[in-house]
Amino acid sequence: MMIKRYKDKVLQRVPTHCILVMDRGYCDYGLFKALDEKGVVFVTRLKTNWLFKRTGQGVIDTNSGDFKIQFTSVTAIKKVGKDNEFRAVKWYSKEDDSWFVSLTNVSDDITAEHVAKLYKDRWQIELFFKRMK
Repeated sequence: MMIKRYKDKVLQRVPTHCILVMDRGYCDYGLFKALDEKGVVFVTRLKTNWLFKRTGQGVIDTNSGDFKIQFTSVTAIKKVGKDNEFRAVKWYSKEDDSWFVSLTNVSDDITAEHVAKLYKDRWQIELFFKRMK
């Protein structure tokens, strides 16, 4: 129930044609679909336990990847439909010595590097608030 209230508040307050960068802890499939239908671009981290398959062509090299995905779990299909398609951007963080995968609905007009930077910048905001406490 709490996630539904959160989703409803986000949908009421976020303006169309903006970019919403979210922590992966607050995300759900229904929210992704609703944001996409409203015309809101979102970027979040893809959870490691979400089931998906790659669709179409994509690019993966030593430092990044950019490809289309479809969620395949029963739960996801109930929320976003079986023909859902989103974009996954894989990137390597030298600072963390780790790979990350961002999930987005942004068009290919925005580069994979820019999508990764959007999510990285979200983390700077987290650090700022942590210092303020």
